[in-house]
Amino acid sequence: MPVALTISVFTILILSLAGIFLLCSNEKYTFLKTIHREKKVGSVISAVALGWAGLQGYELLGQDFPAISSAIPILVPALIVGVIFLMDYIFTRALGGFMILLICDLFYQGQTTEMPARFLFSLIGYVLAVAGMYMIGQPWRFRDLLFKSIEDKAFGKKMAIGITSSLVVMFVPFVMAYV
Repeated sequence: MPVALTISVFTILILSLAGIFLLCSNEKYTFLKTIHREKKVGSVISAVALGWAGLQGYELLGQDFPAISSAIPILVPALIVGVIFLMDYIFTRALGGFMILLICDLFYQGQTTEMPARFLFSLIGYVLAVAGMYMIGQPWRFRDLLFKSIEDKAFGKKMAIGITSSLVVMFVPFVMAYV
């Protein structure tokens, strides 16, 4: 995936996550109170993330392990269908998985770039990757943070500011490298 597309999708994903925490306590956006269990949007994000992961696995294993790579086109659609019908908290888990895939792609593409403050980029990227792992493994923690931001508007604003500022700090070295 091109760098600009990865950065754009990652920025939209992170800003949407910050927007969820910011807007969930507003009465106009009551549907955000149950976003952690959203099935339709979560299914789409899950299908995209699993399809992209399957494509990467197919390309990675294609030459060295042809027996394994030939099974990937069969297993990935079955896995997508299984996740859609059998998973709970699919939105939270899919968001975490997609976030991890985007961060891995950013790390891969950032290897060739001379960044003046690479440690900031890497540090924030790893923090967001661990947050994505928690979203996959323990999605009720996202739910609890969401409920806490519904009860306390100040907490929701702090979460949104923290998430947005981490995105900005993460991309400062990337911008410095290309400017």
